[in-house]
Amino acid sequence: MKTDKNAPKTYYILRFMHDDALHRRGEKMLNASNELRIGHAQECDVRLPNATATEDATLAAIVPDEGGESWRLVRLSPYRQHETRVNGIAVNHVHRLADGDRISFEGQRQELQFNIRHDDLYNSQGLVMKTSMPRWIIALLVAVPVLLFAVLFFMMRNANAQLMDDILAEKVKESVFKLQADSVWLVAINDGDTVRLQSFSFSNENQTTIGTAFLTEDSMLVTARHCLEPWLNDPVAPTVSDSTELSSLPVRWAMMAETTNQTEGKETLGLVTFVSLWKDGDNEKPVARLRSTDFMMNKTRDEIIETGDFDHELYWRSILARHRRTDMTLGDIAWMQVSPHLLGLPQSIIRRATTDDAVRLLAKTGRKLYFMGFPSSQERAFEKCDDELRQLARFGSDGLPDAVIAHNGDIRPGFSGGPVMVAEGGTAIVVGVVSVVDQVSEQRKYSVPITEIER
Repeated sequence: MKTDKNAPKTYYILRFMHDDALHRRGEKMLNASNELRIGHAQECDVRLPNATATEDATLAAIVPDEGGESWRLVRLSPYRQHETRVNGIAVNHVHRLADGDRISFEGQRQELQFNIRHDDLYNSQGLVMKTSMPRWIIALLVAVPVLLFAVLFFMMRNANAQLMDDILAEKVKESVFKLQADSVWLVAINDGDTVRLQSFSFSNENQTTIGTAFLTEDSMLVTARHCLEPWLNDPVAPTVSDSTELSSLPVRWAMMAETTNQTEGKETLGLVTFVSLWKDGDNEKPVARLRSTDFMMNKTRDEIIETGDFDHELYWRSILARHRRTDMTLGDIAWMQVSPHLLGLPQSIIRRATTDDAVRLLAKTGRKLYFMGFPSSQERAFEKCDDELRQLARFGSDGLPDAVIAHNGDIRPGFSGGPVMVAEGGTAIVVGVVSVVDQVSEQRKYSVPITEIER
């Protein structure tokens, strides 16, 4: 390794003490004057596996003091499941690091040993990864995969020139719809019957909620729950003054209904959304009009938090913004059994993945995924895109995936509720439902495994 005569003589080595999904025991990272971030997110300098159902996060940073002769460990994540420790003791906010300190995190097997050195080894141009292997072996390990990738790329370039086989894509397209929220009703519930108390209509100019729905070959109509309950998308709890804008009325009603039902111990108030399904290119009339209450929804993952103050009647309960916790996202799915002939459609060819399919198709990163949907920025325009599976699925004791699917893809608002598919043997197998964008790294999107219907 070349040394820079201007490189700082005081630096630190961060040594990985255990094997994990991303690192081998004994790997080292050298650093001196740069801030170093540790966490799950792609922009982190030290990446750790995300073994939770929450979104990727930056856990901590090692920050040099002025002069670059000492360093502090700064905890960045406020969540309990990301607790930062030095030598087994939890760090409250900041800890000044000493030679030999061991850094660890709640839920992580990996430990990072911090050692300070005083010599000319450090290269000031940036971070340096080292292993105990000779350099010629490292070069060979790098060159061989690159060569193989180049060969495979040219062999498969023509095969992957199109998103899906044109015939298959056209057949799938017939079973994908634009979903549009038309209105929301606040209703009183009495022995299962509902009476409208208030209603709010959406318009193209004002808060039109646009999403995607799709039909499977076993006649299941599926979408994302937040497309049917648009108040779940509002990240800020509104005020309860009379001057509140109309667009936040559904959020206010959701707060009121939840508060009333919690205090009375039974469901006496509810919200019903009326939605329309549109086919691609049909600008005249919707295929069908449905109600949110026609769908099955899993609400066991809802989380209610205290908010506001005692001056407001509804101060103490609100719906937590769903996109902030991807473990809650597993509940972002809605489905109903339908009769395709009533919608004027041929039998769908989209096959719903079984548990065995999910285990086989989601347990290997790099699997090609296909998406179809209706971007809300265009008038009922239909689009499709593709990407690869970025994160291994985890499976619970019931054999079903118990974590969201992570991917990138050119997915925008309006794709929500659309199918995530794998093309296999001329068949489109749907493995997930498009849900949310990671708020930490917008390059990563999350979808709900279709097997949540079975759960």
